[in-house]
Amino acid sequence: EYQAKIRCHTASDSFELQGQTPESAITGLPSDILHLVEVGFYDFVMFWDTHASYPKPNETMGRWLGPADDIGSALTSKIIKENGQVIPLSTFRNLSKEETIRLAIIQQMKNFDEASPLHQEIASSWWVPTILRKRDRIIKKVKTRYQKITHKFGFELPNTVKRALEIDRKCSNTLWQDAIGLEMDAVRVAFNILDEGSKPPPGYSFMEGYLLFDIKMEDFRRKVRYVAGGHRLRTP
Repeated sequence: EYQAKIRCHTASDSFELQGQTPESAITGLPSDILHLVEVGFYDFVMFWDTHASYPKPNETMGRWLGPADDIGSALTSKIIKENGQVIPLSTFRNLSKEETIRLAIIQQMKNFDEASPLHQEIASSWWVPTILRKRDRIIKKVKTRYQKITHKFGFELPNTVKRALEIDRKCSNTLWQDAIGLEMDAVRVAFNILDEGSKPPPGYSFMEGYLLFDIKMEDFRRKVRYVAGGHRLRTP
């Protein structure tokens, strides 16, 4: 299932796809790979478990099993807990590089794998080491796929706002600038712009956001989508 999702969001040299991913060819929308590349398959993640009993901490370790299509938002993922229970979550985080070399975290990962009933199943023991080796190669390719697509239908496809505006100046038009303005006007209602130097209200957290650029096949219209990584925030 996970590999099928990767292929659906990966462009190929097929003439029928015209440089699009299978997902975009079917839906007509830009293919967002954020929910596929932020975490590697079966990677360790940390999430906030409100049901954790003392002395276990509320921030609990789990493993990422891929997106959950049948429940929640597009950024909802399936997480397997230490007891083998699979739960849908949209708020979790990766382990930092500093955490992966801490002895306490390494021991916690070892304890997780030893206690997990999934690893004890004969049907799972043969594929776990293999799939972990494969996932690094697959994710590495998908992470760079968006950056590799430099042109679409003969037009340059930018990957930053700066480059989009440079293309407009080079072509003596405002196609990308207009597309960016249209998208930001549409999402502006969701933002509360604070005065410079103001502190965010209590309970608010920093969340990264960026723009995805695309060109529509029917009229070569420039399309921009604003996406945010809210799934990386901890559940309040």
